[in-house]
Amino acid sequence: MKKHYFIDPDLLKYAEELKQKNYHEYMKLLYLTYTEDFEICLIDDKPLDIKIKVIDKIREYFASTEEYEKCSKLKLLSDYLISNTKKDNDEQIPDTLRAV
Repeated sequence: MKKHYFIDPDLLKYAEELKQKNYHEYMKLLYLTYTEDFEICLIDDKPLDIKIKVIDKIREYFASTEEYEKCSKLKLLSDYLISNTKKDNDEQIPDTLRAV
């Protein structure tokens, strides 16, 4: 059974407004959400390739702002997701992601 987390509509609205008003703070919020607990990303039922693309977009942003410590932690998260995703489920890990 997959876990589904309650998402507060007000929180989603706040995040969308933040994205429009202060993109840097929005990216910091995404960074903290993804890196606070790697397990949350692992149990999320989105496909691995989608998770990696989102993490790469966040990493590219922080590389552009020269916040390399954040890039490093996001790389660890990508590696963690790839190495801990079950290979026997319906989701195949693309070869291009193995080298991330």
